[in-house]
Amino acid sequence: MEFNKINKDIGDRKKKSKGQDKCEELIEASNLKKKEQADAEQEAKDLLVKRDQKLNLIGNLVHD
Repeated sequence: MEFNKINKDIGDRKKKSKGQDKCEELIEASNLKKKEQADAEQEAKDLLVKRDQKLNLIGNLVHD
């Protein structure tokens, strides 16, 4: 959501300045958010793998 807002701000500033404003600070913020998102997705994948490994250690219980 923040990533989309930053990109919208970049587009608005470039339209207002007719391409003269490079928006370097906003582009840097956009790249940082993109990297944070990629890191979070990788961490989520790693946690899923760890969870599945732990679940495989639990055997099936059959109730009489």
